[in-house]
Amino acid sequence: MSFAEFKISGIGGRDAHRWRQASNPSRPVPLSWGWPGLAAAAVVAFIGLAPPTASLHGTDVSGSHVLLLVDISGSMPDARTTADPQIQAMRAAGISVANRIDVPGWSWGSGAAYSFLGALEGGISKSPLVDTVYIITDFTAGDDQGNDAAGLSRFRQLLARRHLRLYWCTVRDPVPEDYRRIALWTGGGVARFSPGGTGH
Repeated sequence: MSFAEFKISGIGGRDAHRWRQASNPSRPVPLSWGWPGLAAAAVVAFIGLAPPTASLHGTDVSGSHVLLLVDISGSMPDARTTADPQIQAMRAAGISVANRIDVPGWSWGSGAAYSFLGALEGGISKSPLVDTVYIITDFTAGDDQGNDAAGLSRFRQLLARRHLRLYWCTVRDPVPEDYRRIALWTGGGVARFSPGGTGH
């Protein structure tokens, strides 16, 4: 959102340039403005830093650069038709989809055949601007049986080190509670895919 699109009641005219300065971190805010002025300046600065948000299936997905992981296992025959409308909705909201990576399943196991962990690590290393991870899967077939403590540690460390938001999008079964907790821990969330619509 640009300065021109954001209006604070009672501010305008000769004072307008002050709010432009407030949104520029290289220019200090004069202490003579007082607490009301400083508070308003903080609001403008926050608005300028807030990432774009897309509503996907009732869940607000925030991020500037999204890394998309799509489960293409045998239980996901419609992976492309599931992913494409969501990519379009993100881009329409101003979110850049930095890359799309196909993964064999939804396990975070360090050595599991259906693990997404290695693909995620590789995608993150090649995409330094990524701030959000969005994973589309069905949470079926028991892939989590391959999860282990070593994989979970790598997964959490990667999310924390890069300050990444994590979102799960399920196309079939409910998101397991331990997966949900990790998403919420990062400031992300979960969505349930509904054919024929991406949001509200």
